[in-house]
Amino acid sequence: MDDVKFLALEAEIVGDQEQQDYWLCDVVTMLDAIDEERSNVRPGVSDAGTKIHQILMNGKVVFDENVVGLHHLFRLTTNFRTVACDDTFKAAYKEAKLTGLMFQNSETAKF
Repeated sequence: MDDVKFLALEAEIVGDQEQQDYWLCDVVTMLDAIDEERSNVRPGVSDAGTKIHQILMNGKVVFDENVVGLHHLFRLTTNFRTVACDDTFKAAYKEAKLTGLMFQNSETAKF
């Protein structure tokens, strides 16, 4: 998957715990994919002069499918804290029994 980079982490084990492998997943694909007309967002400009989106209370975010294309996972360039994924990524994540992520439907998410 080109949307992420996996970085191996070194962990210091305390006591008699068994050594485990830990990985950091860095979402590297960044898209300006919010459909402003159909989303509940407030557009603005950052202190650095770049476009930003404040996601409002009901959290409804609709993406422009032409921008998203074949990406399964991406970070929003206009709201860096937000990482979005599709059902394909979510299913693969759960099938692999990975841990550490929480999934929210954009229409029920609280930002």
